[in-house]
Amino acid sequence: MEKCRSNNWAIALVAILITAVIIIAIFGTSKDLFIPVAENILVAVLALVVSFLYLLGGLLILLGSILVAARYIKVKLISPCRPFGAAPRVTFLTLGLEIFIGAEIINTATTRTMDDFLLLSLTILTRGLIGLILYLEKRWGSQEENIIN
Repeated sequence: MEKCRSNNWAIALVAILITAVIIIAIFGTSKDLFIPVAENILVAVLALVVSFLYLLGGLLILLGSILVAARYIKVKLISPCRPFGAAPRVTFLTLGLEIFIGAEIINTATTRTMDDFLLLSLTILTRGLIGLILYLEKRWGSQEENIIN
């Protein structure tokens, strides 16, 4: 028989929902007070989330870059003609870009400016270009390994 354990995330979610219902009950009667306050709180929370996502994405890209550079130097010192196989380590770079895309979507939704939309478009284009490069690297790298062996 399985033991029933409570999930901390579920408890936190229920607490947030109960708090939201209480806030809506208190301020719901006066829309003139509730909507501006709720909008300001939401914008502040989303700004914090965007900043955290930028930091997380930047750290992942930095880590991925260090891992790829270290692998490249290690492989090229041993055998300069051998492909260095960056594809497994570049997942940090693509994950960082995915996080940047999420942050840009949130930022664009809250600010609604053309500059943020263009930045989002460039981030998505960069992610697509890196995905294409990784695909070609994997495809051509496996062909080079077969030729060398």
